[in-house]
Amino acid sequence: MVRLKPNPDNFFTCPECRSEQPFVNEIKVVSINILADCTCANCGFEFHQVLPVGHTVDYPLSIGSENGKLYQPGENHNWLSQSLLKAHKGSRKDTVRIEKIIFKKYEKVVILNTLDSLYGHVLLKLYNAFYHLDHQKDIGLILIIPKIFKWLIPKGCAEAWIVDLKLSELIFDYESIQKLSRLNQSLLLLAKIGNNQFEETTFIYLKEKIQKKMEAFQEL
Repeated sequence: MVRLKPNPDNFFTCPECRSEQPFVNEIKVVSINILADCTCANCGFEFHQVLPVGHTVDYPLSIGSENGKLYQPGENHNWLSQSLLKAHKGSRKDTVRIEKIIFKKYEKVVILNTLDSLYGHVLLKLYNAFYHLDHQKDIGLILIIPKIFKWLIPKGCAEAWIVDLKLSELIFDYESIQKLSRLNQSLLLLAKIGNNQFEETTFIYLKEKIQKKMEAFQEL
């Protein structure tokens, strides 16, 4: 699993200057891929790093935020890289209907993204849900799933985010999906503050943090 909150796991490297642990500005669920929006602390380069889940566990990929250049160290895995490029370049602003069902509330949750353009890939990802429900009963499962697979949502999930798109449409990134994940992230942060769940405290510049959150809500 990859930790997203309160501080995301940061094992990334800037693809331009090779400096480690860039700033992680935001985690984006955009469709098939889950991206870390990063800024290099050394050279200032901005890029999206694909989180190591699903097919990208062993093949790290990143793409420049502005130049759209793909960076892939090691062996060339063409279908993975082409999928990322096509999704990024074809990013869509279409309104996507997303049904959010809350079955049970948990203090800790894990997100399983099963979105994919291939039927078999969705099923393969969905198998992980059954493993989680059997072996990690104290951690809630949030399932992101295409609408045509709604009938396969396993009993015991904490939440289900049902995305009303055809599988063929899921090859692209969608801002609507990103906005839902961003809203959920903001509400989670508010809930944690209200329940005094942070063990460590430090001074922060509130003006900058509040401005970023306000910009996020304005887009919703």
